[in-house]
Amino acid sequence: MMVRKAVCRILVSSLKGWPLALLGLLASCGGEAKLAPSDPPLCQLDKEQTWQLVSIQSRDLAPTATAVTIVFNPQAGTATGAAACNEYTFAYALGASQGGDLTPVTLTYWGSGTVLCPESDMNAERRYLALLAKATHLSLTPYTLTLYQRGKELLRYELQNETKTPRQ
Repeated sequence: MMVRKAVCRILVSSLKGWPLALLGLLASCGGEAKLAPSDPPLCQLDKEQTWQLVSIQSRDLAPTATAVTIVFNPQAGTATGAAACNEYTFAYALGASQGGDLTPVTLTYWGSGTVLCPESDMNAERRYLALLAKATHLSLTPYTLTLYQRGKELLRYELQNETKTPRQ
């Protein structure tokens, strides 16, 4: 396992700026779902981990009973999750980095469920999905995923302790 992590670190650092679709093919990033703080951030998207929304446009969210989440599946090229009322799916693609900590990203809305809930929750869900679709860049640390539009923070997520599918 230590050899795989070392190989992943070397490959990720030497291929910095390559599209994640190519990096996702690197089997050396696979393995256990648990992350050590030293794991390269790009390997995190290869692990289909659940990220929970903690901030919208740099404003921290109050804890609620319903977690808003996102899970990236590099093999399928999808980002799925749970919004305020419904589950959703986006296609995503990462572009080549121009240096720095931000990686270009394109998120294309594919659809969501049709469960109706209180109007305030429906409005919050629509706002969240609209912001998600506007993301142009992302940054990853071992425990934080942040989406940006033209340098402004849109959405910030924290890695959940356990890997699980939305609404479990």
